[in-house]
Amino acid sequence: MKQTIDIHEFKRQFKQTRPDSFSERALDKLFNYFEEIEDETGEQFELDVIAICCEFSEEQLDDVLKSYNLESIDDLLEETMAIEIDDSTIVYQIR
Repeated sequence: MKQTIDIHEFKRQFKQTRPDSFSERALDKLFNYFEEIEDETGEQFELDVIAICCEFSEEQLDDVLKSYNLESIDDLLEETMAIEIDDSTIVYQIR
């Protein structure tokens, strides 16, 4: 049995389980990302806050590029999935 959740419940689950993992804007972007994947594949995700926190991280773009010895976000996108939150912050899939 699966339960459909909206953006408010998605955020509530994160605030309850891992309140310091992502900003409000990052949670909005992640929710939209997961909804797009569901729409494209026709498969529903089961919300697992801990798994998402292990797989994704929100960081400053410059720090991520430096950590992985990359030149640009385009280089990062060749390696993994990344969502721009603003000009300097991203959520990316940890590799």
